[in-house]
Amino acid sequence: MKLKALILACAAATSLFFFTGCSDSPSEVVEDFADAMSEANLDDAKEYTTGSARKDLNGMIESLEKAPESMKEKILEEFKKEMGSKMSNIEVIGEDIDGDNATVKVKMIVVEEEKVTLKKVDGEWKINKL
Repeated sequence: MKLKALILACAAATSLFFFTGCSDSPSEVVEDFADAMSEANLDDAKEYTTGSARKDLNGMIESLEKAPESMKEKILEEFKKEMGSKMSNIEVIGEDIDGDNATVKVKMIVVEEEKVTLKKVDGEWKINKL
């Protein structure tokens, strides 16, 4: 579920949007959508979608609703952890409006936490494992 949710959300954020909502521009809709997703506010995020993006979010919401109550909070926390680092760091780099359709080009700045193992060799630190 986590991987599918991540893939669907990233695809929705970077694909062609047919926007609804009260934001002034397509770029603002993408930014508002990304903010909602980074906070795991799926119902709020859904308000910025239509078409296949809305269908994908509805599927995610339905899956969450079917999860046991004891798991829902954990699922949302994991989603927030994964999406927070991806969706909260987007930069709008272009916008193209064609009538009632728009494409917003975004750069996703992915910040992931990794561990790097080092070892001291002859008094100098060297990376031992990535």
